[in-house]
Amino acid sequence: MYIDLIILIILIIAVVAYFRNFLSFIYLIVSVDILYKLLHFIANNVDIEELTVLIYKYIPNSVAGLIGKYIGTSNIFYTIVLWIIFLIYCIFLSRIIRNLMKKKV
Repeated sequence: MYIDLIILIILIIAVVAYFRNFLSFIYLIVSVDILYKLLHFIANNVDIEELTVLIYKYIPNSVAGLIGKYIGTSNIFYTIVLWIIFLIYCIFLSRIIRNLMKKKV
């Protein structure tokens, strides 16, 4: 029932405890979100019905979708969480761009 949320929370705790770094948390959230989106892309574009049903049943379409599934999408807390996810993506994008610029120079 809550297995997808429990797995995400355990991953977050493990990464923060092991790396003790805020950037590792950022990379984890973005990596999990990209993984969810890639799996849903596979479900949409591969004609294996069992795989499609399995992905749609057990895997959310994004981290925001996972959070919205458990707290609802019509309250202020969900809006705050969406803005936090937006900031996480902005931080991730700035880190990626900074790394690309360092390699370019």
